[in-house]
Amino acid sequence: MKKFILASLLLPFLSGCFLYDCGYTRNDDTAIYKTDVSNKMPISYSLKFDTSLPYDSLGSPTDKSVRTKIEEVLKETGLFSEVYYGDKKEKGYHIDFTYNDSGYKKEEAGARAFLYVYTLFLIPIPEHVSCDLSAVLYLEGKPVWSIAHTEKCRCIVWIGALPAGLVLNYWSVWRSVEYNIVRSTINDLTKEHIRRYLDPSSVELTTLLNLDEKVSDIPRKE
Repeated sequence: MKKFILASLLLPFLSGCFLYDCGYTRNDDTAIYKTDVSNKMPISYSLKFDTSLPYDSLGSPTDKSVRTKIEEVLKETGLFSEVYYGDKKEKGYHIDFTYNDSGYKKEEAGARAFLYVYTLFLIPIPEHVSCDLSAVLYLEGKPVWSIAHTEKCRCIVWIGALPAGLVLNYWSVWRSVEYNIVRSTINDLTKEHIRRYLDPSSVELTTLLNLDEKVSDIPRKE
């Protein structure tokens, strides 16, 4: 009897959820360019992170993980002489990113937790969460234009999803979702950056994206 009670108390902490994305955001590689040093300029970025999920829940995105990927992808593009974290009020070229996820309402958390425990996590219960990344480009402290991408994830809360909940969700879904929304947003941003501020004849796209027809308007060196 004691073992059963102990197992019941541990069950909520051991149960997992099987997570999968809905494929709303392109699965792109980073668009990497080659251009003259004279074409490059320094760029700063900032990130506002807002989540409805419990902090670091099952490997879900965090301020640190999203910020790390943003800086990594901006540097990979090869278009900027320097990439650093800054403030949008600074003079120069700046991108203000906002990450937001929604779907989990705190006022419903108690009722859902009761349902999970009452059913001993034996009945699969669907949930969903939407992840958004927006970017506003500032030039000399003034907003110039903006872009955004979103992804929706479905998760099935179920005791049978224990391995996915503990390990696989991060490597198979969350990590992919973060990279997809970051790369898609920055790829669109760099296309506009080239169109507005660079000499297209001196810019060469050195990588082919997974959905190449989506970026056919990017200037390429023949």
